[in-house]
Amino acid sequence: PARPHKEAASAVVRRSDGRILIAQRPERGMLAGLWEFPGAYRVRGESLPACCARGVREEVGLTVKVGGKLAEVRHAYSHFSVTMHIFAAGRVTGKPRALGCVAWKWVRPGELAEFPFPRVFGPMIFKLQESRSKQTAKGKLQTASKRQTANRT
Repeated sequence: PARPHKEAASAVVRRSDGRILIAQRPERGMLAGLWEFPGAYRVRGESLPACCARGVREEVGLTVKVGGKLAEVRHAYSHFSVTMHIFAAGRVTGKPRALGCVAWKWVRPGELAEFPFPRVFGPMIFKLQESRSKQTAKGKLQTASKRQTANRT
């Protein structure tokens, strides 16, 4: 028999300092204790951005403005498959609280690999770390270029 398919939306919520919000799943149930970008399974008639905003509100108590889609990942579990839609989001109101999760943290992109995540988030974590590496390299090049220009004068 065919596996049921679910649609889900998660948010990469960034602070102004570049840190990203992650939430730890409850200790019981599927993927217990793993970390994730907050989100939810989509309900009938709900848009993906609305699902994303609802998931963040239910998990960590923040109201967010959902931006563009960062990734779309398909993944098959033993008893269902999922398409995870991952959006950029910015905090509008609220402070994080553990509502639908057991813990939350603001982490640097380079720290994401230190936390166990479900496989469905792997491509997004890689993308966030890769873009951080490029930004760091670009910053170092700009700094070196400024030093060279200063040394010439």
